[in-house]
Amino acid sequence: MQAEITRSHTDLTRQQQAQLEAALARVDSRFAERLTLAEGRMREDTQRLGASLYKTVAQQRVRDLDAINTRLDGIEVNNAIETRQTDAILNTILQVADLKLR
Repeated sequence: MQAEITRSHTDLTRQQQAQLEAALARVDSRFAERLTLAEGRMREDTQRLGASLYKTVAQQRVRDLDAINTRLDGIEVNNAIETRQTDAILNTILQVADLKLR
């Protein structure tokens, strides 16, 4: 487009050249504004997506930690039950051994 304008530039009157230059300046200005607006929207969208991703990852980490805590609680309960059972068995064995010694 610029090459065509430059080529035809010599065929234009000074007034037409001035009008053409003013029109090109307006087009450049509008284009720059649109680029600036698009850049701003892209930044906002990127920030929003980043925040959303962070929130999603944080929520998943909370769920994962809750699941781990639940499993650990279950293991702790099972260990407590097994310890009580072992203590009861050992207590019974000691009582039987004590009876045999008397």
